[in-house]
Amino acid sequence: MISNNQPLHTKGIWTLLLFSICFTGWTQRGYEYENFGNRSVLLNGNVTGSVDDLGAVYYNPARLALIDNPGFLIQGKAYEWNRITIDDVVPGERFRSSNFAGIPGMLAGSFDLFGTRFFYSSISRNRLNISLGYNTGVLGNEDYEGISPGNQANLKLSLNNKLREDWFGLTWAYKIHEGFALGVSMFGSYLSYSGGDTSRLTLEESNNQVSIYESNLNFSQTSYGLYFKIAAAWIFPKWELGVNIDIPYIEILNDSDFNFDEILATGDTSQDFFILEKLNGLDSKHKTPMGVNVGAGIPINGHKIHLNVSWYGPTGVYDRISIPELGGSTGEEAVLLFQEKRRTIFNFGGGGEFQISPKFISYLSFTTDFSPLKEADEVLGTSNGIGTSNLLAFDNYHFGGGFNWKFRKADLVFGAIYTTGVQEFGFVRDRPINEFIPTKDNFKIGISRWRFLLGLNLSLRQLFGAEDDDDS
Repeated sequence: MISNNQPLHTKGIWTLLLFSICFTGWTQRGYEYENFGNRSVLLNGNVTGSVDDLGAVYYNPARLALIDNPGFLIQGKAYEWNRITIDDVVPGERFRSSNFAGIPGMLAGSFDLFGTRFFYSSISRNRLNISLGYNTGVLGNEDYEGISPGNQANLKLSLNNKLREDWFGLTWAYKIHEGFALGVSMFGSYLSYSGGDTSRLTLEESNNQVSIYESNLNFSQTSYGLYFKIAAAWIFPKWELGVNIDIPYIEILNDSDFNFDEILATGDTSQDFFILEKLNGLDSKHKTPMGVNVGAGIPINGHKIHLNVSWYGPTGVYDRISIPELGGSTGEEAVLLFQEKRRTIFNFGGGGEFQISPKFISYLSFTTDFSPLKEADEVLGTSNGIGTSNLLAFDNYHFGGGFNWKFRKADLVFGAIYTTGVQEFGFVRDRPINEFIPTKDNFKIGISRWRFLLGLNLSLRQLFGAEDDDDS
């Protein structure tokens, strides 16, 4: 630990270190954060009992046996704008970061084999590429009064998180009798998740003594496995009902790497240390719990109300990456845990489908998206518990709206979805300079996201087959 007689102990400088060490769990968003299928996106996924396009392979495969012509689905051009704000890391100041990028999409269709219809799908389940950085430049007493006259300091921070997850699915649905069907989807999954953070603090004293603290942490995780969805769907005279059960993820193959170095150089041999580890081929786990979604669709005079409620079970604490004791190459010792714990979550939402004309329909929707990970669920920390509160464990709220313009052989779907979430956090990982950070200080991180969708629902049978008698 840097001794308390070090001249640099200003609140502003040390609290800036929080900026780089709170993002390890960025990918741990809620279960409702991504939606698939054009109409289903605009209805924010509240379609378990009423999905009427090929988004059913994800939301309720049994519905495919009750849909007359699900056609061919292209979740077309879709983009999102994200803005992140961080308040009170430095008292009275706000950090901002924004980016514009494409969003996960979906392609699905059907084929006949052995007299039975099957459905295939390719889903970009998750996409994330976050990179943030900050450099204070040279700071002196005129910048922060806690820096002694004649001394100078610099703080440089950076972080990154990158996630890619793809699903490839095969779906089968069977109509038991008119108005009731069962279905199942199987998805092969590939997940690649990597991230890290870097912080470097340099202090030059008036006697030309230079002290440096630097920390670099990087990890990567890959996982191959299977997801299953088992569903039932009913159509009653005045309403529709659906149940979709998500089976816990079945992991088949996994691999992880973990690189970590931490250096403190002050000239005091009793305090200085050096830790360096490059670890490959580590054991890792990727888990998702069982989930149950129940939904209803209620037609009202040409319009339709969509209602949805979902439950996701917990997981016990487990090692996301199993990290051995660090410091073997330098003689220092350090223990880091990369763990995860998910809690029980209930979400609810609803949407409206309003017929402006027989060929023009509008959508409005809302859904909750509560995080299964809370601030106290440790992901990266030490063996004695230091390092909790290190997640962007946001409770998000999604608002959607748009239109469906029906043509003879295709539907054009367009609209937007707005997501907002704010969460308060404390410091996260133990570092030699953390004693200078007031432990009662918290900071807030807010997320605003706009998503814009332009997609097509096509009927290949109508597009390339015989003409229909019905012009609608």
